Amino acid sequence: MKKIAIIGSINMDIVSSVMQFPEPGETVKGLEFRTCPGGKGANQAVAAKRLGADVVMFGKVGDDIYGKQALQVLENSGVDIRHVETCQGVNTGIAVIHVNKEGENYIVIQEGANKHVDIDYIKKIQPFLDTCGLVLLQLEIPMETVKRAAQYCAEQGIEVILDPAPAAPCDGQLLRCIDFITPNEGELKKIACEDDMEKGARKLLDAGVKNVIKKAGAKGCYFINRDRMDYIAGFKVKAADTTGAGDSFNAGFAVARAKGYEDRKALEYANAVGALAVTKMGAQDSMPTHKEVELFMNDLKRGRGI
Repeated sequence: MKKIAIIGSINMDIVSSVMQFPEPGETVKGLEFRTCPGGKGANQAVAAKRLGADVVMFGKVGDDIYGKQALQVLENSGVDIRHVETCQGVNTGIAVIHVNKEGENYIVIQEGANKHVDIDYIKKIQPFLDTCGLVLLQLEIPMETVKRAAQYCAEQGIEVILDPAPAAPCDGQLLRCIDFITPNEGELKKIACEDDMEKGARKLLDAGVKNVIKKAGAKGCYFINRDRMDYIAGFKVKAADTTGAGDSFNAGFAVARAKGYEDRKALEYANAVGALAVTKMGAQDSMPTHKEVELFMNDLKRGRGI
């Protein structure tokens, strides 16, 4: 299996559960409060490791208690954190998350140390990226850093998967380096400036992306490249918390690619990972193991469901 490099954010999630989201100016009572390690980069690293991959995390934390806690969880999960740096006098990234009774969420990000993951850092870690066969990127670190990392990996023949979240304009310099881009509906509309899914995907392909994977939540996903467009159905489960669902999907797809799965099988696996993740509360705490995913998929094949 190829070693997976994940370059991205490391946060502490501050989560409040509510019956319904407040309207502007309204105060509502919370049902539950908790803090738990998060950040799209760290979430995907933990998820990929639980699925059995060899995972190296690249990023930065602050010199606060949240940074120490986040690193401890990554290390306890078996993720290689030797190249994660601590920024002095800077807070660790924070995500303030509200989750309603339907399991929907909205999130406010405070970047903290994540905005210090700069081009100089990428230059420093290049020798270690060379040992990896696949890199997974997101957009919770500076865009220029993402572009430099993607460009270097593309030049070295390292497969690049981009989770374009939170959505931001992506220029041709970045898109030409991407083997797989995995937007959800809203992200695709913002990046491609196009409401129609197929037209939006074609615009990204014309800009240089090799393959587009449009995530559709519980419905599954669409796979689009210059040769075909396929729909891969999702799995029906009872959602407890959708936080981290996209991260689980991306990690599942990356692990399947690292194992050499062909595209459709890799996406079926990613759909199953994402489905299992929403059945539990939290982001990293909800990430399933490879064994759990296999049992889930085998049960469905036998008609037992979940």
